Amino acid sequence: MYIRYRSSSEVELGQVLLLNAVIVVLIVPILLMVVWVLYSSVLRLL
Repeated sequence: MYIRYRSSSEVELGQVLLLNAVIVVLIVPILLMVVWVLYSSVLRLL
């Protein structure tokens, strides 16, 4: 019983980590692009 529960929780943990990795991979480039656009526009205004 305990081993079964542990293995299922490990699988869920792996799925959560994978989901977090996918979210980070998708969001980080977008954030970097937004920051770069804001930074370049601020430099143009100065």
